Amino acid sequence: MLGYLAFVEKSEFVMSCEADKINWFLIKEARLNLREGSIGKKLF
Repeated sequence: MLGYLAFVEKSEFVMSCEADKINWFLIKEARLNLREGSIGKKLF
């Protein structure tokens, strides 16, 4: 996903065939898990 951010109080994962991997991150941790040069890194 490009530049996608969601806020959820609590929810279970439901992985679809559109995703290779899913994980929850605290907003502070999310930035550390973005790939250098990625669109997510540029938007964050």
